Amino acid sequence: MEFGFSNVIELSGATRSQLIHWTDKQLITASIQEATGRGGWRKFNEVDILLVMAAVELTRRFSFPLRPLKAALAAVNEAATAQCQVVFLSGVPSAQPRRRTDSRDAAIEPSPSPVSGRNWEWMGSYLELAAQFQATPEKRDPALRPNLTGIVVDVQSLRAELESRLKRR
Repeated sequence: MEFGFSNVIELSGATRSQLIHWTDKQLITASIQEATGRGGWRKFNEVDILLVMAAVELTRRFSFPLRPLKAALAAVNEAATAQCQVVFLSGVPSAQPRRRTDSRDAAIEPSPSPVSGRNWEWMGSYLELAAQFQATPEKRDPALRPNLTGIVVDVQSLRAELESRLKRR
């Protein structure tokens, strides 16, 4: 399916100014068709909308700056494309957890204090993530070795939420 700019705003919960800013900075790109020149139309796909939904949550709840947000969205994009269930972001630079305020917070779970690190993404299934948490530090995936502090982006929940919003349209 393809979606226009207003559809993405409606389905993702992003504001018009957020989506304009993110597309101008190339955090979000229209996978089907990018706008060419003034008055051109962008055409987005479902993965693009998942990325916008993740960006909305990460900026709303954690005040992600642009550069870490771009890296986080690249990891979410890779996970969504590979049909992974979750992405664990450890060592998220400059991300400060915000207080939980509404029922939509189930999609992204904060940890008390993100740490800094170079390899800061891991993706897989819920069971694989649980196994990483139970493993001794030396047996963990290198991206999770320093400690298990970070942010879990539940790609499967985002996908289910998008499907629900599409059905209500």
